[in-house]
Amino acid sequence: MPLIVGIIFTLQANCSYAAEYFIGVSAKWGRLKGEEEATGFDVAEMTSDTDLGLVLSVKSKDSYFKNSSFGYFIELGMSSYKIDKDVSPGPAGDNTGLEGQYLYLTPTAFYDFFKNNPDDWSFKIGVGFGMGYISADGIVKLEGPVVSLKPIDGKGFDTSIGILVEYTYKNWVFQAKEYAPSATINGVDFKIELPTFIVGYRFEF
Repeated sequence: MPLIVGIIFTLQANCSYAAEYFIGVSAKWGRLKGEEEATGFDVAEMTSDTDLGLVLSVKSKDSYFKNSSFGYFIELGMSSYKIDKDVSPGPAGDNTGLEGQYLYLTPTAFYDFFKNNPDDWSFKIGVGFGMGYISADGIVKLEGPVVSLKPIDGKGFDTSIGILVEYTYKNWVFQAKEYAPSATINGVDFKIELPTFIVGYRFEF
């Protein structure tokens, strides 16, 4: 967590002239998939209950391609997750689950449906691809010829894919997004899918 917070404040210091800052409350669900590199065994799929949490992010101001409604921004965001419901076939793993933090640094291309609207609101749909970070602590079930449990404790960087639907009124933001960070931790390739609804406030210094 200190590493993530440090990255965010560093970005703020370097990009404050052209950045927007966001704080909000999220309701999200999680789905975890994975595969052990050495054996090719699948990690038993797990999901989570609805989780309420805090979301912090920093993004560049929207840039548009000439006079079109297509544009882009770069966003750095962070939050936490907890995924602990075994939904795989067969017996459930005892005390299996993962929790930790995730971070994404994602350039996002979007279409602004009301770019020239005179009122203080907008509606955007976008997709992004960038860098992802996951920290993970817990136990996962490996589905090999014999089911086994594997402790996980570590962190890793890889990719992050994002889909965004955003409605903005003045500085208030309503988002539906799904970010899917992935990473290799303790010899297991993880991918976490995080459908999220967010309400928050965006501001500038």
